[in-house]
Amino acid sequence: MSCRSCIFLGADALAVLRVLYPAAFTRVAAREAASGWTIKRSASLIELAQRGTPFPAALANPALARLADADVWSAPMLPASWSLPAGAYGKGGGPS
Repeated sequence: MSCRSCIFLGADALAVLRVLYPAAFTRVAAREAASGWTIKRSASLIELAQRGTPFPAALANPALARLADADVWSAPMLPASWSLPAGAYGKGGGPS
C-alpha cells in the first residue's frame, strides 16, 4: 500500500491509518516530530488524526486490512466479481 502514509492524506484518512495501521502511523508521526517541522502547515499528523473520523468502509473489513498490511498477499489477485471499492472517488487524492 504505497499510498497508505501519503503526505496528502486528510484528517479522516490519517484517522484510518492510526486505527488500522498504528505502527505505520507512529513511524511517520515520529519522523515528523524528529524533524522539528510538520508535514501539514496547520497541525501535526497526530493532531490531524485526532480531528478526523475513520471512514466506516475502511473499518468494515478488518481481515482485508490485515491482508493489506501483510508482507505477502495471500488472496486471489482477481476476485470472482469486481466492483468499485468502497470509498473510491472520495476525499483526498493528492495535491491540489
